[in-house]
Amino acid sequence: MASQLPGNGFRLTAIRDALDRITDFRVTEASAIIAAMVRRPLSQVAGSTLRQIFPTPRIDRFVDRFAEALASDAPQTDEYPIVSGAVEATWVRQTATREDADTLLVLIEDLSAERQRAVQLAVSTRLRELLFERSTHSIVLVAPDGKIVEANAAFATLMQMEPTALIGLRLPDHLDCPPAEAVRPPSFRCKLRSADGEWRPIEISETPLPYDYRQLVIEDRSEIAASERRYRTAMHAAGLSAWEMHQATEALIVSESYRTLFDLPPDAPLPTTIAELRAMVHPDDRERVYRGRLSLPSWNPGETVPFEVSYRIITPSGEIRWMRTRGELVRANANDPGIIYAITRDITLLVETEARLRESEEQFRSAFDDSAIGMALVSNEGTTLRVNAALANMFGYTLEDAVRTQWHQILHPDEIPEASVVLREIAAGQLASSRAERRCLRRDGTLVWTQMTVAGVRGQSERPPQMIVQAEDITERKLSESARAEAEERLGLVLEATRDGVWDWDCVTGKIYFGPQWFGMLGYPAEGRFGDISVFTQLVHPEDLTALWPAVERHLEAPGEDFDKTFRMRHAEGHWVWIRARGRAFSRDAEGRAVRMVGTHTDVTHQKALEEQIRHGQKMDAVGKLAGGIAHDFNNLLTAIGSTTELLLDTTSAGDPHEQDLQNIALAADRAKALTRQLLAFSRQDVEQSAMVVVDAVVSQVAPLLHRMLGPAQALRVELAAPDQLLRLDPANLELALLNLVANARDAMPDGGTVLISTQVVDEAPGLDAPAPRVATRFVIITVRDTGVGMTDEVRERIFEPFFTTKPQGKGTGLGMPTVYGFVRRLQGSVQVESLPGEGTTVRLILPILTEVDDSASVDARHLPKQAGRAVRRLLLVDDDEVVRRSTQRLLEHRGITVTSVESADEALATLAASTTPFDVVLTDHAMPGRTGFELLEEIEKRYPAQRVVLMSGFTDDDRLRHTFSNRDVPFLAKPFTLDELMEALEG
Repeated sequence: MASQLPGNGFRLTAIRDALDRITDFRVTEASAIIAAMVRRPLSQVAGSTLRQIFPTPRIDRFVDRFAEALASDAPQTDEYPIVSGAVEATWVRQTATREDADTLLVLIEDLSAERQRAVQLAVSTRLRELLFERSTHSIVLVAPDGKIVEANAAFATLMQMEPTALIGLRLPDHLDCPPAEAVRPPSFRCKLRSADGEWRPIEISETPLPYDYRQLVIEDRSEIAASERRYRTAMHAAGLSAWEMHQATEALIVSESYRTLFDLPPDAPLPTTIAELRAMVHPDDRERVYRGRLSLPSWNPGETVPFEVSYRIITPSGEIRWMRTRGELVRANANDPGIIYAITRDITLLVETEARLRESEEQFRSAFDDSAIGMALVSNEGTTLRVNAALANMFGYTLEDAVRTQWHQILHPDEIPEASVVLREIAAGQLASSRAERRCLRRDGTLVWTQMTVAGVRGQSERPPQMIVQAEDITERKLSESARAEAEERLGLVLEATRDGVWDWDCVTGKIYFGPQWFGMLGYPAEGRFGDISVFTQLVHPEDLTALWPAVERHLEAPGEDFDKTFRMRHAEGHWVWIRARGRAFSRDAEGRAVRMVGTHTDVTHQKALEEQIRHGQKMDAVGKLAGGIAHDFNNLLTAIGSTTELLLDTTSAGDPHEQDLQNIALAADRAKALTRQLLAFSRQDVEQSAMVVVDAVVSQVAPLLHRMLGPAQALRVELAAPDQLLRLDPANLELALLNLVANARDAMPDGGTVLISTQVVDEAPGLDAPAPRVATRFVIITVRDTGVGMTDEVRERIFEPFFTTKPQGKGTGLGMPTVYGFVRRLQGSVQVESLPGEGTTVRLILPILTEVDDSASVDARHLPKQAGRAVRRLLLVDDDEVVRRSTQRLLEHRGITVTSVESADEALATLAASTTPFDVVLTDHAMPGRTGFELLEEIEKRYPAQRVVLMSGFTDDDRLRHTFSNRDVPFLAKPFTLDELMEALEG
């Protein structure tokens, strides 16, 4: 039987698992003293396990020690603190004695008072007053287990906590220190995390106390570290390096940034003498830069001599760079050789830009003087400053006389009032340019018609200092137009009601009459006019003309046949329209050759567009990849040009003579950027012709074409229930979507069946597979249902994959459903598909009706509230294009960001693995050799889940790429980008 329990003891019974291992102990008896030590009622101690009473990280050691005591014949004795609650700890001496195979008797002796007195004796009353009540330094008293016993107000302020809340807090949990050495120095540096989660650099001075207690004096180094960081960042971002040289010894001291500036290898020593620096200067510049010691005039001690010199260097890799050094020579007296203090910066880009600007100016002068078009440079007051020979010859002047001639002397009197207003508005900056046909007078008084263009030559102010005038002689054209107008009036009434464009060709003279609608369908004024065959051939698409013209000649030589051909012609707005030409040669000469041919033109663009949209799907992917690849490479170039120009503009002071030139470069880059986006839009056929349309009207218009697509045993039903509902969309895209869906329904009903097309307006969209737009309150649902063979779930899940098809080879492209999906998604809508084998298929197009927006039916993301930006201090840049990588790095460093750049995904992963300090963000290109940016993203998510990544790509309009990241919180940055766009993506 167990002996009676002593007043300072408790009895434990072992708890074992299935493998007979001891995992815990249960308190079977406990004295009141023990309950008081652990600050629990006695009723809660008896029957509880040790892990329930002492839920501390050290409980495993206690269980192990009790297990050892249970296996030993001799009593086991330990001393340790018992933590009860969040603040106090009780030091005890424990003696455990085995009673039987599963029972221990444990006696506890309280040592807290003894330990506390020993610690308090180590700190005098005067020292406590100085440390905790008057000191401005952060002072902390830490127990052996790392918990704070006491802390002064300065440390509470540093931690941003109340002083009472610090007691019992484990200090190691808030420190980030380097691994401890065998003997830690009395003073070392760490990082401290305050209550707001911010890590602060600190320096700790540690003093040991009895019983492993420690006194820590902590110094906040935040301001010092920030100052050092700002200085290094400023020097690095500005591309500067500081150095000093002692004239007497020619000893040289340079900053670490010289290694980057002079492209020195990481392990190469920095120059320590002026001779080493001289060796890197270009041979042609050495004598000029180092022509012996400076010749110093007499001056008072302490005065300085400023100097500046530009020169070339040759880097270890053989690259030639331009440098500019500015500094001062300081000496104490006239006999003191002095010390040179200087900074050096890389001006290679500036020198190259200046050379290009000089070349550009020379090209402008040459283009101006040698141009075949008359040109003049005019002041805002109308004074002629410069003219070219073409302009002087046009008006019958010598070059010298033309410069002395004012514009009111050349303009026809009737043109002067209007032209004067235009010139004043351009001079005032109210009008950018003007292009108009104006009557002028030659020196001999004869009339000359000109096509005159006037534009302001922009300087640094809003008001252009000069204007440039271009004049082209169009007198002959105006006379010809006048003659044609008289002939057209004669036939105008006859052909006014003709719907198609009528043409009448005199095959002998080559003269052709073109009726009003012939020009009207091409976007020109609907007026009949005469011309020759070139009027027609110049508008026909070159590819079509090659086959069209031989067919015309064959018809002219073959009597009795009708002419019927379809081809493309250029519209006045620049696009191509499909024209069907039908006609016949009526009169023929003795040899049977036609002398006259009459016919009509019909615009069949709409029908051809529907056919072309279906065929276009078969080659859409190949064209998209080609266009995307071209745009990617070009956008890389534009990224480098744009970012470098923006950086130069940012560092150019107001009034700098090169500021306007840099703005011109930036403007040209923006225009090139627009061109690449047009190329990408073509690859997706994304040139939307959006308009407010009635959905039911579009369905009704396309229904006859859909009916003709079906077989003899197939029927089409149309049930429309949205007669007045308007949506902003491209009707051609909606028609194409219906064509694809009905084509699929037709192929799914080989034995016949019915296709039902219906529309309805609902207040809620059932099962919408994407969040509805914020401004959508109602929806239009277009449903296409067939009674065909249906499909399995496996097939249904893949129908939106490009090129996936279940149709026989040659019958399906696998692009129909992706086209439908893309159309609906661009309208912020959703596509639902329901189908079972043998039960047909139902496809619903759910289109939101956008409200609370303007007529553009779009929400501009720039007007949405911006989220607070994330601070970006360290960044890993990944791009295989060296020019893009270098320019982007400079742009980021200009914003004070520390950048590590690599050229591949593998290097990026190696850098992340080797870095001891985490990067705030990884900025990676997508299209790279080896691993792509997306594959790098996947690998980073596996290895470093908390690492933030921003993806950039030249595929600015690649919907498939965006769809890949639709379910990921990964910002997407389209190349080329501005600094603001880049920082928004990094900090957003």
